[in-house]
Amino acid sequence: FRSLSLAGDRPDGSLQRQATVLLARRLLLVALLEQGDLPGAEQQAAAYERLARRLGIPRYGWLPEIWRGMRALLDGDPDGALEHAAAAEAIGLRAHSLNAQLMAFTTRMQAHLDRGTAAEYAEDVKTLMAGAGPDLPAMYYAAPARFLLAAGDAGQARAVLRHLLAGRAWDRPRDAEWLECHWAMADIAISLDDRAAAALLADEL
Repeated sequence: FRSLSLAGDRPDGSLQRQATVLLARRLLLVALLEQGDLPGAEQQAAAYERLARRLGIPRYGWLPEIWRGMRALLDGDPDGALEHAAAAEAIGLRAHSLNAQLMAFTTRMQAHLDRGTAAEYAEDVKTLMAGAGPDLPAMYYAAPARFLLAAGDAGQARAVLRHLLAGRAWDRPRDAEWLECHWAMADIAISLDDRAAAALLADEL
């Protein structure tokens, strides 16, 4: 809450100040989710959306649709999540936001997993993976590899675990994606009955 307080301390009503408030609410929402405070996160999402609507700038307008998609997934409504992903992507295209496209993609992956229709989206996932740069850390492939494993293709999943067991530090940077990627790798290790990888991941997690 300190970041939100600091963001609101600026006396002017400039776009820069309002954008700072939006960023503070976004970070606070993530922190509340990580603490398991879903009602608190929803309050921040609603406050973010009210300000974003007043600004009317597509750059800030797509994220609430991703949060709705997340909530739909939590509520067991993957079809609803796909609708929100499409809405977020449409707004993001107007903003020329690559991040919006990636977040819509992530939402679609989990929605198809929940629907049991991973095979329908597998080619899209392979296309995205093929277009990733050569310097992308190996752990970033964990979530799409987990998806492809559910679609019947274990190749990428096995490759991710090989990189994990090789122990190269640059394959697993300590960044904002660390926890999610390691959870995905743990799920892969369990699915493939890779005990060495599972033991390593259990210790690290």
